[in-house]
Amino acid sequence: MVKRIGEKDKVSSFSQKSQVPSSVGQAHSRELNLDELSKQFQNEELEELEPITLDKELAKVVSENSTGLTITYHGEETHFNYMEIESQDIEVRTQVAPENGRIQEWLTPYSLNKLADSIRSRGMIKPALGYLDNGIIYVIDGSSRRKACIFADKPFRILVSERRFDSSFISELSSEANEHREPSLYERGLLWSEQINKGESQAQFAKRIKVNAALVSTGLKACQINRDIIDLFPSPPDIGRTTLTKLDKLLPQVKEEAILIDLLREMTGELVFNSEDPLQRNSLFLDSLTKIVDDIKDTKPKEDKFKVNSHFGNGDRKGSFTVSKSGALNAKITRPSKKDIEELIKLLEKEYLS
Repeated sequence: MVKRIGEKDKVSSFSQKSQVPSSVGQAHSRELNLDELSKQFQNEELEELEPITLDKELAKVVSENSTGLTITYHGEETHFNYMEIESQDIEVRTQVAPENGRIQEWLTPYSLNKLADSIRSRGMIKPALGYLDNGIIYVIDGSSRRKACIFADKPFRILVSERRFDSSFISELSSEANEHREPSLYERGLLWSEQINKGESQAQFAKRIKVNAALVSTGLKACQINRDIIDLFPSPPDIGRTTLTKLDKLLPQVKEEAILIDLLREMTGELVFNSEDPLQRNSLFLDSLTKIVDDIKDTKPKEDKFKVNSHFGNGDRKGSFTVSKSGALNAKITRPSKKDIEELIKLLEKEYLS
């Protein structure tokens, strides 16, 4: 059910000590029942209707000049007031909530180039979601849009609640609101590693959070990869499952990751990219990383050897020995007699021990 009365409450002068404006009544905002989303197609009469999603409802708050959004989850209503924060105030008035899964260091002008261009030309279409705590707005969904607004020098639009939420509600909001671009598998792996219960198998955990078990397995392995290596990729947020799987196989071959990281840093400055596409850039970086690993991987060194086969006695009584340049000796004699051994010692003394 959706209701709309009145206009947005613009709070560009929002102070750190102020509270979310209480003058905006519940009846002035849109309403969305998350409990009903999964049931929307069970009724045959609704098959031809456009599906309701949180993405679309958030966008309508802006396009229809609504004052806020009330979301019902497990029978409980949570009201969000609409706010706009000028670009110069974003870093002062807002912070990214601990519950947000994105790695903020990855939100660079390069990784957010397209999003910043879109916001620069059309404004922020879909508002973020957050809560107020001690005068600071904590962003639980929309940290990429927050940073892109700073880069684009445009107002940051956000729906703010006066109360903090439990983890299940935040997970539901995040999964519903990130349909356009989910956090990377590496980032999700970090979250999953914190959420999996002690003694709970990966299969049980995957079933509980309703995610493919193989994807969960890759994510949990991925988050164990050295973050310094992931950070060196041209666009870490665009690292996909295939790349993470390759890294999982490549990196164990390297004994000293510090050496690999130093070589990767040197290589990064020499790479020449022929495309602006993040996936292609990551692919080129991975190819170069693979070559470096092949050069330094931890394998037993091949020694230059020479081998002499000598016959001792008759028939199958044949002996051989190998002496490496390092001086290591490996001798093998089939069914040796005392005479065979004496002959071998004389040969060694003559050829190699003199």
